[in-house]
Amino acid sequence: MLRCASLLVVAGLAFGIVAGGAADSVPTVAEYKAAWHKLTVPGTWDDQSKGVLNDFDGIAWYRAEAKIPAEWQATQVTVATEQIDNAHEAYFNGVKIGAAGAFPPKYESGLKEAKRYVVPSEHIRFGEANVVAIRIYDHDGKGGFKGAAPSVSAGGQTIRMEGPWDFRLGDEVVFAARVDDSNKDKLPSTPASFIKVLASPHSAPVGKAPTDYSPIVPPNEALRTFTVPEDLKLELVLAEPHVKQPLYMTWDERGRLWVVQYLQYPYPAGLKMLSRDAFLRAVYDKVPPPPPLGEPGLDKITIHEDTDGDGVLDKHKTFVDGLNIATSCALDRDGVWVMNPPYLLYYADKNHDDMPDGDPEVHLQGFGLEDTHSVANSLRWGPDGWLYGCQGSTTSSAVMRPGLDKLPVHSMGQIIWRYHPATRRFEIYAEGGGNSFGCEIDAEGRVFSGHNGGDTRGFHYVQGGYSQKGFNKHGPLSNPYAYGYFAMMKHAAVQRFTHNFVIDAGNALPEKYSTDKRFRPVDIKAGPDGAIYVADMYEPQIAHHQHFQGLIDKDNGRIYRLSAKTATPTKQVDLSKKTMAELVEHLQQPNKWQRQTALRLIGQRRDRSVLPTLKKNIAAGTGQFALEYLWATYLLGGLDDTFAQTCLAHKDPLIREWTVRLASDMPLDLAANANTTGRVVPGPRQVQDEHLAGHRFGETRVSIPLARKLVDVAKSETYVRVRSQLASTAKRLPADQALPLINSPTTSTYRCCCGGRSNRRGRRTPRTSPRCSKTRTCGSARSSRSISCRS
Repeated sequence: MLRCASLLVVAGLAFGIVAGGAADSVPTVAEYKAAWHKLTVPGTWDDQSKGVLNDFDGIAWYRAEAKIPAEWQATQVTVATEQIDNAHEAYFNGVKIGAAGAFPPKYESGLKEAKRYVVPSEHIRFGEANVVAIRIYDHDGKGGFKGAAPSVSAGGQTIRMEGPWDFRLGDEVVFAARVDDSNKDKLPSTPASFIKVLASPHSAPVGKAPTDYSPIVPPNEALRTFTVPEDLKLELVLAEPHVKQPLYMTWDERGRLWVVQYLQYPYPAGLKMLSRDAFLRAVYDKVPPPPPLGEPGLDKITIHEDTDGDGVLDKHKTFVDGLNIATSCALDRDGVWVMNPPYLLYYADKNHDDMPDGDPEVHLQGFGLEDTHSVANSLRWGPDGWLYGCQGSTTSSAVMRPGLDKLPVHSMGQIIWRYHPATRRFEIYAEGGGNSFGCEIDAEGRVFSGHNGGDTRGFHYVQGGYSQKGFNKHGPLSNPYAYGYFAMMKHAAVQRFTHNFVIDAGNALPEKYSTDKRFRPVDIKAGPDGAIYVADMYEPQIAHHQHFQGLIDKDNGRIYRLSAKTATPTKQVDLSKKTMAELVEHLQQPNKWQRQTALRLIGQRRDRSVLPTLKKNIAAGTGQFALEYLWATYLLGGLDDTFAQTCLAHKDPLIREWTVRLASDMPLDLAANANTTGRVVPGPRQVQDEHLAGHRFGETRVSIPLARKLVDVAKSETYVRVRSQLASTAKRLPADQALPLINSPTTSTYRCCCGGRSNRRGRRTPRTSPRCSKTRTCGSARSSRSISCRS
């Protein structure tokens, strides 16, 4: 998900002699205080002492040695720790290099903190064994290492100190030192020793560390490393300590920024890896329970607000923490949807106090965790009222709706998926692509995702389509009868680069550049103010090879805002306070975020009193605003058979295209969400209709009059995007309605949106456009421009 890597490291361990009596004996508490014994890291002393230390709360020490390669002298050496219960201090050759939490008398837990400590070079014995010591205070519960083992890293190489360490109860400063004549009686004579891992051919040659891992630059100094066009300005919006490892951004109707902080990555909390294949797909010992059950993770969702309209986010709060591999969130009227693989969770917040009302409800389960670099991600609302998301290339899924499904929906590798909360319908929207991360929906409702390859700007997905992918690595298409697959969108020849993008409707903004080699943008969004926001994880490299070996900095993160140089801060109008009529008027805003948020609120309020106005505007209008009115009409249950047939004859082809698309969703969506009085039926957690259980793949039957109208459209339609959607809709209908639709004869020559011409067999004439891909719906960007987010 965070993209492919360029470095593979292999761990090697050399274990010392086990001290402390017979192999099968269990030391007493007094013996643990009197001498050093071996315990395995990671792990807790409660679990490894066979109950002897279950009641021990206090201070203990762990020690081990790591042989630091001589060739590391030219690079910065760091020690990484995570989830040490409860507070800890880290020492290197007897010198304190950092801490998490605080020891008594001013105790403060550091359990949820992941740290990377810089080791001063003057304290390192290059080419020799060096002592790494961890002083731990356990306040309650189990004490020890609940996350990954500590690691020592430099320049793309890592020593993972996973295995036996020396352990002792008590607290003497000498425990942090090296063995010499003055303290040899108090320190182990044969400590566990760890040796360096080796770099793969994809990075530096063995024995040579890369030299491009620049030191950390403070946020305000990093801002000065960017170069932007003269008519633009770049501003630092957020930075550590308020945000670390920012992976995903979204805004609520009040204009507040919500950030998913991906601090648990790369290892899920509470799981043990049993194996991992050549593509870094892991097998774990169990499926983690949904939060807050099981081992709490480090991920969290935070809210950041500009309270006075000066452009500075000055108020910060946490909505929920303890998440475990949380990748994204989507805001609802009375709660928050959270993508926390293997689960899609719903946190209710009916009183709007920015705190969950209770534990989350699991709506979907079964998303894969094999590669936390590629898990399900980028949750967002579509204009049709469905939640859309991606899944990366090196994960699989077997998705089920708890309490409804007996069999899962299987997928292997990259997909775009969607879920309708009110009807509890889940389906794979499209299959294939790159290592899909980022789900962008443009002003016309088309779905895109980024890629991690060269010569491309990513993938455009049509409903039910199959796209190019790495078939040897990610498996064949799920449909063996598919007529091939769609290629990626073309781009001028470039080397492989990882990118996500936002489509800024009508506002072409140049790319920005930075000389800071740690700049690693992972999310890019258009905000309520029309500016472009970029989330920067601020890492030496975004690469799961290194991350799985501990080379990751969890203490940093930045968010930038790119806007016109003349732009001035304005306080966002609270859209939640607008009436329905005002929200309908807001659909004419030039800012896409403003329109999409107003549309979401219209759909979630379900006030059908505005339907006459919406239908009148659709009939009289064309272009973007007419399309917005159509979506709003559909979300309110106003696109019935009669009005749908009227829209299929609309002069705007986008209205016809979307009416064809919505036709196959109408039967269940409308029945489940609105009755004849306009009142809403029970919400997503109360849907009990048994007839919904058979519709995971969206197979629906339209009315006989509407089915006949669709066939008439297929015979006469000249716009290629409408014809493409007719094929997609046919795939969702039962055979007796689908076959007449795709077999309907036509002699029309229809025009591609880029100006090319096609006959009824779909062959294009030689005329093409630089903006047109000959796949699916031409891929024409019309008036939109895509802005890449590269890392």
